[in-house]
Amino acid sequence: ATATIVDDDTTNVSVTVNAEGGLVPEGDDAVFTVQVTGAAAGDTLALSLAPSGSDPAMEGVDYNTTTFEYSTDGGTTWIPTTEGSAIALSPGNSSLLVRTDTFDDAFDEADETFDLTATISDSGAVEKDSASATATIVDNDLRVDINADGIGDVVDETALPEGYLPGSNGEFAEGSFTFINSGKLDDLESVTIEDTTIQMANLQGSEVTTDHGKITINTYNSATGVATYTYQLLGPVSHASGLVNDLISISVTDGTNSASAEITVGIEDDGPVSTDKNGVINNAVGQSLVGVIDYDTNADGLGNPVSGGVTLSLTSTSAPLESGGEAVVIAIQDGNADGLEELIGYVDTNSNSSYDAGEEVFTLSPNAGSGDAGVYTLALHDVLDLPVTTIEQGFGQVKAGGPEGVVAVYTDATQTESNLLLSGDRINPSNGFVGAGGDNNMNVGEQITLEFGDVNLTTFEVGPRLVVNDAVFETKDIGAGGSVDTFTWTAIKGGSTVGSGTQTFDGGSKTSAIHVDGGYDTLILEVTAGGFKLGTLTYTDTSDPVDIDLLFGYSVTDADGDTVSGEFTTTVSDAQPTLLSSTGDFIAHLDSSDDSSFVVS
Repeated sequence: ATATIVDDDTTNVSVTVNAEGGLVPEGDDAVFTVQVTGAAAGDTLALSLAPSGSDPAMEGVDYNTTTFEYSTDGGTTWIPTTEGSAIALSPGNSSLLVRTDTFDDAFDEADETFDLTATISDSGAVEKDSASATATIVDNDLRVDINADGIGDVVDETALPEGYLPGSNGEFAEGSFTFINSGKLDDLESVTIEDTTIQMANLQGSEVTTDHGKITINTYNSATGVATYTYQLLGPVSHASGLVNDLISISVTDGTNSASAEITVGIEDDGPVSTDKNGVINNAVGQSLVGVIDYDTNADGLGNPVSGGVTLSLTSTSAPLESGGEAVVIAIQDGNADGLEELIGYVDTNSNSSYDAGEEVFTLSPNAGSGDAGVYTLALHDVLDLPVTTIEQGFGQVKAGGPEGVVAVYTDATQTESNLLLSGDRINPSNGFVGAGGDNNMNVGEQITLEFGDVNLTTFEVGPRLVVNDAVFETKDIGAGGSVDTFTWTAIKGGSTVGSGTQTFDGGSKTSAIHVDGGYDTLILEVTAGGFKLGTLTYTDTSDPVDIDLLFGYSVTDADGDTVSGEFTTTVSDAQPTLLSSTGDFIAHLDSSDDSSFVVS
């Protein structure tokens, strides 16, 4: 008979997870304990991993991306393995630690699970027992998302109360951010904005001052984690170039984990603006043009201490500048160090090559109270010598036939106009010269009168009269060679004597200019010594002086270096009244990210 011995020895395999109860923080290793009881000689252990549960982790993505190991000495030594590989067991009881890595991703996701299964097989590869345990990867992706409406916010200094466009609300920006915490928003404890920590219950309605403004949390929805905010720029910012950013840090914590983000608010610069106007200023003491420059450095101002300002120049003039026959010199100064230059045209009466008070002919200066914004006025303190027309008048073409002793001198070759009437005892023009007494000579005691103005060639009356000056005659000597000739002169204007004098000259030379301040319309000459003929007459017609154009340039610079530049023309005129143009050039530099300015005429 045959007897069969039935082996009643069993191998019990039990598997438990680490002491954390199977909860593995994302990024940590998942550690399992495999306890083997009653293994027989030749038994082996195989390990395998698999996703599990309603939110399964992905092998090779969420776990087992780089590490799958076991240890038989309590974790001192780790031996790499692969799933399904046979691990030799010692007979009896043994304990192994098994670990695999989890991947710390940046995705907000639910907690995910996977299983470790341990299987014991005998030497014939017959499965004897198996057990499994589950590890849960706890998502740690707490984060702060700055929503699209909070990215790239830009505010503008122009909207500040002292800016170019106050009240336009450009100093405000709105946006939102969202806290992400894998369905555990209730675990959030506090938010820190810049250096201010705020409990979650107090977040809505809180205000925090930033580097350049303030941020107000308008709303917070604890169910969605969404917070809305308003940013307000509180004052101007120094811009070297381009945008200046207000960087606002936000961090949130649940007591264990924290996350942070940054709101960026770009601040547009507010540059200076100006308006300049052309105008006419009557050439008379006390005349002025208010508002030739109207400027505003806006939000940035001139700085404290002053770093901006207004600079001036006299770019060009249509004629040399003189006053009372003396050259006008230009001085530019900032007498009170307020950054606002004054331009002074003066005559150096003290002959010290510098400007002294009381020497002013004209000034371009800021009005009282000008500073960050202001107005410039151009004022005349003395008259300018305006250019006059020089006329050369010969005596070759004349018209007689009027009253006795009266001759009109033609102005033009067509003999239709005359601006000079000669009168005296038997005036006798001939061969380009004129004399009296019937012999074409000017002898002692003989007199000739010259009346300047529009001569009526029918009545030989003069009117309106021309005011002239600086009359010079060419002469021809009729005495012994080189004799000295002398005449007296009397200048009349409007029927009144305005000047007189005596000239002595060598016969045959030009006379000196007969000058009287304010000019004259009639000139009487009487010979007192010698004898001569009067030839070509040169004089200046002061009745219609030529206007002078003054071209001024200027620049306005604010505290952070933005500049606008312009120019304007003022016409100095005897004939025209003082009048500022009703329109002008508006020049603006409103954005330092673009270093150009624009002009609106």
